[in-house]
Amino acid sequence: MKKTFLLFNLGFLILTLHSAPTKSNIKTETSDENKIKAQCFDTELEGFGKVKFESHSISRKLFFFLSKNGERFYEFPNVENGWTLEEIQAVSFQDINGDKSKDVLVIASFITGMGKDGVIPFSVGYVFLNADKKFIYSKKNDKMNSVMNAKHADFTIQNIKKYFPKN
Repeated sequence: MKKTFLLFNLGFLILTLHSAPTKSNIKTETSDENKIKAQCFDTELEGFGKVKFESHSISRKLFFFLSKNGERFYEFPNVENGWTLEEIQAVSFQDINGDKSKDVLVIASFITGMGKDGVIPFSVGYVFLNADKKFIYSKKNDKMNSVMNAKHADFTIQNIKKYFPKN
C-alpha cells in the first residue's frame, strides 16, 4: 500500500511511505484447510519480492493468493467458470510476455458435471500477467482455451506460451 502525506511547514514536503501489503484486498474467505498444499510454492516475483503462491479449492472452485509470513495479502483475479475442479496439473513462474517480470501460469482440469460428458475432465490454462504489483487475467486466456480444447491440444506450459507472444 502506498500512502502520500502532505506536510506544510516552510512550503510543503511530500513524504511517501511504503508499507507492507495488508489483507484488506482479500475478498475470498479461506483457510489452510482449503489449501492445495502440493500446489503451493515459494517463489520470488517482481513487485512482490519473496512470497508463497497459494492454490486453494473452496467448494471445488479455484482461487489463488500470495502470502508472506503466513498472511495472505494478495488475491489473484477471480477465474470462476462454473465448473468443478478436478485437479491442478501444473504451476509455473516465468516471464511469458517478455517484460522481464515473472508471470504465473496454471493448468487445471475440470468437469462440467452436466450432460452425458459431464464427468469427463478437460484442461484449462490460466495466465496471470505480472503488471507492477498486480496480476492481470488476459482476455487471451479465453481464446487460447477455446482453440486448444477444440483442437484437443495438449495443455502444456510450452503450448500455452505460444498464445502470448513476447512484447
